[in-house]
Formats: sequence, C-alpha cells, structure tokens
Amino acid sequence: MASVMGSDPLFGASEWVDVRLSEGENGSLLFVHNYQDDPITTTLSMRDVPLLGGEPLTLPARRGVILAIDWRVRPGVVIHLLTAEVIAVIDDGAGLTLHTEPAVFVAEVTLTGYRCDAELRCEPI
Repeated sequence: MASVMGSDPLFGASEWVDVRLSEGENGSLLFVHNYQDDPITTTLSMRDVPLLGGEPLTLPARRGVILAIDWRVRPGVVIHLLTAEVIAVIDDGAGLTLHTEPAVFVAEVTLTGYRCDAELRCEPI
C-alpha cells in the first residue's frame, strides 16, 4: 500500500511478513507476524539496512514474535539484537536470567559489570 501511495515502505522482508516497530525510552520492540498457512524464514531490513544482524528469522504458520532491539534490560545490560522472543525475565538479586522462545537464537549484547553464559544467565562480576 505504501508503494501505491508513493511512500517507500519502512521495512523490507525477503518473504512477506507484517512488521511493526514500537519505540520507547528503554529500547524498541519489533513485532513480526506471519499470517500465512505455512511457516516461513525471512530476513528483515529497515530503510534498506539489515535488521537482526542480517540473521534469518523463522516463524511458524499464523504466529508472531516480539523482538527486542537496543533494550536496556537494567543498568549494565543492553540487548542490541535477539532473534528470539524474551518470554520471562528473572532477577533473583544474585543474577539476571532471560528465558526465550525459541531457546536457540542469535544475540548481540553489551554488558558492563556483568558476564553471561550462552543461555543469557547474567551475573554481576
């Protein structure tokens, strides 16, 4: 529709998905939905710049995900990109654990005063 109106679309995708962006003071959320009857794998871009580090995103049929971009989880922990949806954040005082769906993902994280393992369990150092 944007092209018909003479406006360039904000997002691009190698396979069609519905993409929306919500921006806030602690980061952004990328809403990606597959309304089709079959699963798809797609790569996303915003203004022709690859999103998610150019990593492909696989979505089941008729499902969507909410992905964090430049999300300041807490002071010292910033998730720049994550190809999985964060479904729980557990802060037990000794550390921080993020549960994701799917469990296998690509992430780019900046830590100041923390270290994290491959499952994104972070603890102060």
